[in-house]
Amino acid sequence: MPFGAEHLYYGTLCFLCLVMLLCLSEELQKEVVCIDELELGLHPYAITIITELIKKYAGKKQVIAATQSVEFINAFGVENVIVVNNKNETSVFYRLLPEELEESALLDGANQLQILTKIYLPISKPSIATVTLFSLISHWNS
Repeated sequence: MPFGAEHLYYGTLCFLCLVMLLCLSEELQKEVVCIDELELGLHPYAITIITELIKKYAGKKQVIAATQSVEFINAFGVENVIVVNNKNETSVFYRLLPEELEESALLDGANQLQILTKIYLPISKPSIATVTLFSLISHWNS
């Protein structure tokens, strides 16, 4: 009897698919890769391997990963995390910023407007672009 993919454990199959996706040759890689809840069924050590592959892939392309895994989030710096919350039936996007970033700007003599324009707005550009795109698509479809 042949051994097929249906005989593999779900986590093993997910791991193999993610490794295959993230290890494609550069000419086959997509500009943007979206991965939803990649931690489901994966062993914690497999998450470690996948996060390292994502970091390598994200050095050249964009990776968007939705997760609820603490291990996955801990593998990335706070500047690489965008949190999405549901507030009044609306998705709210924001980045987690370390307090030290604002404190160091204040120590360098920046005022609140400079902190907003030089730190918060540049970091928020991807979030603003995403919300704008979704709003435009929603408006177009209605």
